[in-house]
Amino acid sequence: QSKGMALLRAGEDIFAYNYSISDLPEIEIITKSCIANDLKEALYNSYYATAKIYQALKQPNIALQYLKLAQIGKKQLNVRDTPILYAQLYSETGAYKKSNEVLNNYWKNTNYKFNFNHEFLFIKNLVSLKKYRLSIERLENIKKCRFFLATGKNEEEQKILMEILSTKFREKCVALDNLSIKET
Repeated sequence: QSKGMALLRAGEDIFAYNYSISDLPEIEIITKSCIANDLKEALYNSYYATAKIYQALKQPNIALQYLKLAQIGKKQLNVRDTPILYAQLYSETGAYKKSNEVLNNYWKNTNYKFNFNHEFLFIKNLVSLKKYRLSIERLENIKKCRFFLATGKNEEEQKILMEILSTKFREKCVALDNLSIKET
């Protein structure tokens, strides 16, 4: 049975499939059929599958649009990790703050169990937002570690370095800005 036909089968977990660009034509045919026959649930599923394909193709803006289409008329898509997909796509489009808002809401509103990939996405977003102290705090909560801070000598990088070294994590940080390559 094709992946596309699985979209039409009630109760089948079609979201476990790994879609690729070769699935787009079949998904498009299914989508048109769902529209023509007023099969709303299958239509939402085909939009979701299309969003996953565009995410795999590194086209997060298009993927977000399809994911939003998948939720039209619904409070929530009946897929467990939809908020995580939103968070990933927002991060990939540069909407780091929105991505972390989605993650925080997901953690607050679900029986969340630790997931390193979700935590790492949150931390990556913090770094992209230049919230280095919060990034270090979050990392420290996950695993006790030392931080090797590789910065240059320019003013902006030195400002970031001083900001980090002025925190309670100073003793856990090693600044590498004064070392030569031979010394590292």
